Amino acid sequence: MIKKITFIICFFLIFSCKTEKIRWYVKGSDKTYEYVYEENKILVDGRIYCLVDENSYLISKTNEKLGMLKITHNKIIESYYLPDDCQKFFYTIEFDRKTGKMVKFTTYDDGLGSYVHEYDKKTGKEIKSTSYDDDGKIDYVHEYDKETGKEIKSTSYNDGKIRYVVEYDKETGKEVKSTSYHDGKIDYVCEYDKETGKEIKSTSYNDGKIWYVDEYDKETGKKVKSTSYDDDGKIDYVSEYDKNTGEEIETNWFD
Repeated sequence: MIKKITFIICFFLIFSCKTEKIRWYVKGSDKTYEYVYEENKILVDGRIYCLVDENSYLISKTNEKLGMLKITHNKIIESYYLPDDCQKFFYTIEFDRKTGKMVKFTTYDDGLGSYVHEYDKKTGKEIKSTSYDDDGKIDYVHEYDKETGKEIKSTSYNDGKIRYVVEYDKETGKEVKSTSYHDGKIDYVCEYDKETGKEIKSTSYNDGKIWYVDEYDKETGKKVKSTSYDDDGKIDYVSEYDKNTGEEIETNWFD
C-alpha cells in the first residue's frame, strides 16, 4: 500500500512539472533556455523564480538572492541586486511580452539610475540612451533612428538643465542643427545643409528673444543675408551680400 501511494505521488510530481522552451533576447543576442514550472516556482538555467505576489517573483540561486522578476500587461522586468546589498539594484532589464525583445536596460550607481538604454520593440535597435550624474540628474541623452540606427539627436545638460542640443540627419548622419541654452533659454542656433554639412543659418538670441539672423549660401558658405531685431522683436535692418564674394550689396533700415 505504501509503495502504491509513493508511486502515485511521484507520478503526480513528474507530470505536474511543465517543461518548455523560452526564447530570451539580451542585447541583440538570441538564447534559448529550458524552463520548468513548479507550484509557485519557475526554474530557468539554474535560477529559481519564487512567486511572492500575484505578478512578482524573487530570483535566487543556491539560497542567494539575485533579484526580482515582475510581469506586467506588456512587459517582463528583471531587476538584479548588487552582489553585497540586496536592498539596492545593480541593473534592470525590461522585455516586451509580445516580441520577446529587450526594450530597456538600466544600470544603477548606489541606488540611483546611472545609464538607461532604450530599444525599439520591433527592430531591437537602440533608440535612446540616457546618462545621469552623481546627484541623479540627467547628464546626456542620445537618440537614434529605429531603422538606420544612426544618431539623430544628442542633448547635454548642466545641473539638470538643457545646455546644448545637436540634431543629425537620419540618412547622412550629418549635423543639421545645434542649439545652445543659457539659464534655460535659447542662446544660439546654427543650422546646416544635410548634404554638404555647411552652415546655412545662424540665429542669436538675447534673453530668449531673437537678436539677429545670418543666412549663408549652402555651396559657397558665404553670408548672403543678415537680419537684426530690436528689443521689441521687430526688424531693425536687413543686409544682403554677394554669395560668391561675401561683399555687402545693400542694407535696408526699418523704422
